Amino acid sequence: MGGIAAIRRSRRWLAPLPPLAVLALAAFTLGGLSAGTTAASDPACRADPSAGVHDPSRLTIKSSCAVVTGTIVSRNSSRSQETDGDWSFDIQVDSSLRGTFPTTMHAEIVPQDSLTPPALGTHVRLVGPWVFDTQAFNSSPDEIHPLWSVAAVCTTCPAAGPPAAPGAPTVTPHNGGVNLSWAAPSSDGGSPIIGYAITYSPARPSDGSTESAGSGTSTSTTINGFANGTTYTFTVSALNSAGRGPPGRRLPARRSPCRAPRNRCRPGRPTLRRR
Repeated sequence: MGGIAAIRRSRRWLAPLPPLAVLALAAFTLGGLSAGTTAASDPACRADPSAGVHDPSRLTIKSSCAVVTGTIVSRNSSRSQETDGDWSFDIQVDSSLRGTFPTTMHAEIVPQDSLTPPALGTHVRLVGPWVFDTQAFNSSPDEIHPLWSVAAVCTTCPAAGPPAAPGAPTVTPHNGGVNLSWAAPSSDGGSPIIGYAITYSPARPSDGSTESAGSGTSTSTTINGFANGTTYTFTVSALNSAGRGPPGRRLPARRSPCRAPRNRCRPGRPTLRRR
């Protein structure tokens, strides 16, 4: 299944975590200070906004210490994914702050700090210098870099719920697999959709699994490893930071046996029926 598109920056790629990780979010203490462009009184602020930065010459400081809140929409799984040892992630900034901050911001934890970013889909409060990266590539040049504090579990923002059910999937079989597409839910539950989970029955014979999950907002995917000539039932559920929404309507798809005349395997046309 297609994941959240990796966000490429000079010297780095952001690789998202599996979306089901949001079902087991870690809890962190949230500071009581409000978000805004400057937060000089925040205890996380430091005197030197460039300390620990690999290449400070590429950064233009917009605020020596800023506080911003938002939802993690992409993150690296470890420091080893970047050549400079930073730990990177992106957030979708809360709508109430978008008159000041851009819609998406990048965050960098430098090697000298032992912080670990929370899971994908977590609502977080960030503290650190707000900078403009003059060498950013295909991502937001607005960054909290270096990140001095990251805290999860918001006690003041509106509570989000799981998203609504997506539309019933359209299933197109092919040799040993299926292509699926579906309509996005009518409501995201108050938190951005970060992925979809697809269940199928009976289990996939290639590995015995009954579910595939992927991150991102794409409403189509390809899943392989099925047995030709077997009828499978598919459902799709949406995921956000609050959890997993209800599945859409079930859709079975029967695929004809695959024949191999002259060493070429051509699956038959599918027959679809709704329940």
